[in-house]
Formats: sequence, C-alpha cells, structure tokens
Amino acid sequence: MERLDGFSKPNPSDRGRCPGVAAKERRETALQNHHALAHAGIAIIESLDLSDVAPGIYNFAALPLKIAGADGAPVRAVLWRD
Repeated sequence: MERLDGFSKPNPSDRGRCPGVAAKERRETALQNHHALAHAGIAIIESLDLSDVAPGIYNFAALPLKIAGADGAPVRAVLWRD
C-alpha cells in the first residue's frame, strides 16, 4: 500500500444508526468503500484515536495480527517521533 487513511469511526462510511438506513445497506456501503480504497492502494486503519497526541510530524507503523485467509486484522499501532 502506498497510502494510509485513519478513521476514528469503525469504518470509513459509518452512518451510525441513521433512521431509515437499514443495517444491510450500511454494511454494503462500507464494503464498497473498503474495496474502492483498497483498489486505489489505500490501506485503512479504523478506530484510530489520536486525540491525545500533540500536533506534529510523526512516524507510524501498524503491526497486524496474522490471521490466515483474512483480508484485514487488528493491529498494534505504534506512533513515534525521530
């Protein structure tokens, strides 16, 4: 992946519990967005909370848990400054 996008929500198209939007429709929209981002070479980090991090330039690594046959996994997120 050449690019990484982080989201504080569980997925990049989370509409929460919007009235009139069925759970199935929310899942299908989320999958479409996931696939579009992956096709564009953009990795997704979900539920990324950087609210306690001071503004600045950082290095970031996402160390995934290896799960056979999976196309995603929980990660150990590591953030540091040089």
